[in-house]
Amino acid sequence: MSTLAPAVAPERVARPPRIATLDALRGFALCGIIFANAPSILRLDPLMSDGQIHPVAIWVDQLVQGRFFPLFSLLFGIGFGLIWAGAGGRTSTPRLVLLRRLLALGCSVPRSRCCSPAKRPSCACGT
Repeated sequence: MSTLAPAVAPERVARPPRIATLDALRGFALCGIIFANAPSILRLDPLMSDGQIHPVAIWVDQLVQGRFFPLFSLLFGIGFGLIWAGAGGRTSTPRLVLLRRLLALGCSVPRSRCCSPAKRPSCACGT
């Protein structure tokens, strides 16, 4: 008869509280990115009938794309820094944790770009 050690449940590591300011800034940045992408989603032409670029298109380009994409990129980097710091406390190889998340993110992008509604007629992924 063999003696088995009793199963021990892994300890749940207390997660640090979410940073409400970062969450609010992320939501603000996402709203701005949606606003920046609205003309292409709605298939609005930025050119007026005389060939000039519409002033609203210039305003959206300068104010929205020039502000929200850098903000979103900064918050994306801060998020990965927080992942790095959290993984450093749980594992001796936080680079692998970060690499695994980057690979998962990278694998999700090609399919979404290939199968966007604008490219669907020539979509090579079979949908």
